[in-house]
Amino acid sequence: MTSHSFLQRIKSKLSYLSQHNQNTLNNIAEIEKLLLQRPTPKQLLNTLRQWPHAQDFYIQNYSFWICICLAVVALICASTIHPYFTLLGISFVVYAFIQRQSPKAYQGLIQRLEAFILADQYQLQFDRPTEFPDAPTVLNFPLFRLGNHNNEIRQCIYGSWTFDGKIQPFMLFNYHYINQIETRDSDGKKKVKYEHHDLWGILVHHMSFQGISISAHQKRNCRLGIAWNSPDIQFNQRYQLSGRNEMQLARFFSPSRILKLEQAMQDYQGDFYIHPDFPSLLWLFDQDILKKQSIHTPIQRIEDLVLHLEQLSMPQFEHLQQNLKPLLAEL
Repeated sequence: MTSHSFLQRIKSKLSYLSQHNQNTLNNIAEIEKLLLQRPTPKQLLNTLRQWPHAQDFYIQNYSFWICICLAVVALICASTIHPYFTLLGISFVVYAFIQRQSPKAYQGLIQRLEAFILADQYQLQFDRPTEFPDAPTVLNFPLFRLGNHNNEIRQCIYGSWTFDGKIQPFMLFNYHYINQIETRDSDGKKKVKYEHHDLWGILVHHMSFQGISISAHQKRNCRLGIAWNSPDIQFNQRYQLSGRNEMQLARFFSPSRILKLEQAMQDYQGDFYIHPDFPSLLWLFDQDILKKQSIHTPIQRIEDLVLHLEQLSMPQFEHLQQNLKPLLAEL
């Protein structure tokens, strides 16, 4: 292969990649326009199935790496053959960064489309509704004070369930906390490291009870004034039970309710805490209930995007609903 033929192939490949990315950016802009028309999820998917434009839907930055590799080769040639290759190497680097496309717009659009589909599928809201009660802070619940360096509630998703005409708003969330740990090395010098932890949970408002705690992990943080034992010995062994009012505790831990609690907490073992001062339930555990799942990945074409959105689900949230809703219907 001659050097001219090789350069032509490189040029052709770079041109193809550039056109591919441009098609993707055009498709992103067209889908953004489509979303501004506020279609239903069904209308959106039908439009994407009959997409009239190019199918390309993926940011490729192979051209960036091709140019960087060529720049390295040129710089090697500059040191072994002729300094002229230095200019060629610099040109490749400049061209590489000119051609590089950020994937942020692509990733952001996919996230918005996923939220759009899931909001309709599960009757959720990814933006905090104005009618939702004030969000908790790290001062409201002791379970939000696990980190000695930082505590943050993030990735909130909102919804509501109705039981016998009573609306109970809820919030799904990711709780991230950081512990600062000080140690000393072999020379006695102080070293500081930070441990990051993630938990997930649900906050449910308008409960019928207050001051009830069932704890499997954060027992010290969850402990309320009155220690309690339920009629179920095994349940007592697995969890620390406590509350503020003996009459409420006796009503809450009835045999039928313990059975539902056991079923609900079997797969989401953690800490179940109804605040003593206001009727809000916080249930914290280590399963990621916000996790999205789709069989069809990766997404490289519009038809891939359609299949991805059609198969999108939140299996952990579905399972949580199946466990929690029968319990809430009784509380």
